[in-house]
Amino acid sequence: MINLPISTRLLLSYLLVAVLPLGGLAWVYLASFETSLRETLLANMAAIADKKAGQIGGYMAERMDDVQHLSRRAAIRDGLAEVTQAFRAGGLDAAAYREAANRLHRTLEESNAAKGFYDLLLIDAAGNVVFSLLREPELGTNLSDGPYRDSQLATG
Repeated sequence: MINLPISTRLLLSYLLVAVLPLGGLAWVYLASFETSLRETLLANMAAIADKKAGQIGGYMAERMDDVQHLSRRAAIRDGLAEVTQAFRAGGLDAAAYREAANRLHRTLEESNAAKGFYDLLLIDAAGNVVFSLLREPELGTNLSDGPYRDSQLATG
């Protein structure tokens, strides 16, 4: 052991007595602060998640109202029946289908512009996508056994 003068030993012991409690106290405060911060962050994240879930629920309710409103319009119901019949009779390339789809397109284009939808798809009872406002790749496919059978559109 090193033989230190008494003044040095006293200084070291005072530093030890002062620093150890301060270090311990700092560690306790750090642990407490970390726990408090974690709880606050989790509470804030839960509140944000609840708010977003409410917003998504409201958005979906509005879209369902839009769909129900569109389904009540006689022009759209009749247009869907006409397009479905023409699709089943001759497919997408038939003249009767193109005429019916063009009439329905003009009718739905107004609703699409007002509501800001990306696309409007009409699907018959058999799961065939018989109309797409933008003529997207889903048009003409079957959601029961076609390439989109596992998509959110088919299962959703």
